[in-house]
Amino acid sequence: MSGKPTPISLKASAGQRMTVRFTSPEPEAAYAVACPGNGSTDAGDSPWSFELPEAGDYRITVSGYAASKSFPYTLEVGVEGKPHPVEPKGLTGTYGLVEDPDSTIEILQLPDGRLRFHLLALWKGANWKEYGPNIGEASGVVKLEKNRAVYREDECVLKMTFAGDTVKIDQTGDCYFGHNVEASGTYRRMSLCATAEEMED
Repeated sequence: MSGKPTPISLKASAGQRMTVRFTSPEPEAAYAVACPGNGSTDAGDSPWSFELPEAGDYRITVSGYAASKSFPYTLEVGVEGKPHPVEPKGLTGTYGLVEDPDSTIEILQLPDGRLRFHLLALWKGANWKEYGPNIGEASGVVKLEKNRAVYREDECVLKMTFAGDTVKIDQTGDCYFGHNVEASGTYRRMSLCATAEEMED
């Protein structure tokens, strides 16, 4: 197909397998797959295959950084297999702040039990829709001990306490976030998907 890319939404069940094939002559063209609850995946290769961890609407978007407004591309998406329950991978998932789910923490539980995380905390001022919110980010790998983990970077300390499908974050010290941005609060798991990519220096 060609033209301005528009998101595609596909309803699927847990345990099914999604396969995506994507090609385009546009060198910066790419695609992404988001799980229900807006959890991210590592989609990008072609072909790419993924066992779906939960039922709901999976959103596929195509983009082209620095590309013209429209460009040709081919996108093939298949979902097959018999639905079946999928055991959550530990604490892996995307958690949204209860008061404002746009503030999120993505957590990926590693095979050794440690947690890789990426925190995106927002503060929305009176004119945030016009100018955008103030942003604070932190990422790293932390050790999980008795449902608790602590991240330390210079003066910044983020204490994480897990209970069921929630994580409570207590921030102390200066984390060099944007003006008025605070990470403290209770975050609830919205999706079983996450990539928790670390920030680039």
